[in-house]
Parts: sequence; C-alpha cells; structure tokens
Amino acid sequence: MTTVAICRPARTVAMTAPFTAESQLAEPVRAWLRDQPGVLAVGDEIDAGSGIADLVAGCSDELALPTRAAFSGSTATRLLELTQETMSEADLRSWAPHGWRSLNQRFVLPLVGDGLLTVATDDDETTYTAAVIATDPFTSLVAVELKLRDWRRGVAQAGRYRLFAERSYVALPAGRMSDSLVAEARRNQVGVLAVTIHEVTVVEPAPVAGPLQPLRRRWASEQLLASLRCPSQRVAGSPIR
Repeated sequence: MTTVAICRPARTVAMTAPFTAESQLAEPVRAWLRDQPGVLAVGDEIDAGSGIADLVAGCSDELALPTRAAFSGSTATRLLELTQETMSEADLRSWAPHGWRSLNQRFVLPLVGDGLLTVATDDDETTYTAAVIATDPFTSLVAVELKLRDWRRGVAQAGRYRLFAERSYVALPAGRMSDSLVAEARRNQVGVLAVTIHEVTVVEPAPVAGPLQPLRRRWASEQLLASLRCPSQRVAGSPIR
C-alpha cells in the first residue's frame, strides 16, 4: 500500500484513540480530498437523489469557483441550460417534463422574477433566454462513503454514488481492511481508503468513469456549490437524528 496524503490530526479524537464514530473519519478524509489535484471544493452530506454521500469533492481545470449562486432545482438547472440559446415557448411546451402549466408556474415565472431568465414577445411569438451562464461548475466529482465497520453496506452505498460521481470511494479505519473488502470494491468499481488519524492510504484506486446518470450528476454539482454558501448542519458521517 502507498500513502498518498498526510492529513491533519482529527481534532475530535485523542491521538492514541481509535475511531468511535463515522464522523471522526471525516476530517482526515476531507483533508485528503482537498489535497487531490484539481479539487476546488469539498462538501458534507450531499444529496444527489441516490443516497446522501458523506463527502463530495468537486474538481475543475479552472482556478476559481463561479461567483453565481446554485440553481434552485434540477429542473430549473436544465431549463437554464436549454435556454443558453433562445427557445420559443412552443419548444419549451414540447420539452416540459410535467406539462407547460407546471413548468411555467414552478420554474419559468420564478426564474424570470429572479432575473435569471428573460422573456420577450415579438410577432405573437414568446421566447425565453437565460440571463446567466449555466455551465457545470465542476468537471468531475469524487464521492466518499464513511464506514466504521459495515464495509459491505459501505461498498454498496459508494457504488450507488457512481450514478453521479466520476469516482467513488468507501473509507474505513485502517484496521478494517481485508481481501474480501477489496474484492467487493473492485466488483462494484469502487475505490477503498484506509484511514488513521495521521494519514489516508489508497488501498484500491477508484476507477474513473462517466456518471451513470448525467442529469443526476449535474444536480449534484449544484448541490455541492450550494453547500459552500450554506454548509450542512451535520458533519459528514453524523447519524441522522
């Protein structure tokens, strides 16, 4: 095994104590993610609709994050992407996932009111154009599931994150590593991280692949962007109360 990053000691545990909660794994793994090439942001408890990932890192070739706020939902995000070039109302009516009335009331009118979408009428034709650049703020995402003991469940959860992440890992205390864990992770195309309070070691690299559901991937990016302005009240790995 090769140590790939030396991380800050976790503040929440004594230096000689073992991990007693999944949330204690979060700080060293978060620090490891921040040290990875291209990582611009790391968010806790990101819900992309396929389970809540403990940690998600956003990578980009750009040097800075966009200054815009996150979009309000997956449909709003898709609508703003479609209207980067002017679209007629007729085209939007044809695209509307749940009908024009729903799209207009729930998304079009609020976006126009917020100044994110412009509307124009000419010769009895109504057209819509996005007033903001709606490109994805991240070129790839890395998801991590933290587990103290139940590695089988952790691998399964990390496998689901492949729906939206280009790479996905399960992270466990170093003493929990086993051949069975690594074999199951390989089968699910998931990487494995061994964690101590001093360092994070890549036991099994995560394969890089396109997300299985691109629309879910796009929404995960907006969720991560939103988490930078309004961080989760729960530290990654904390139990739901």
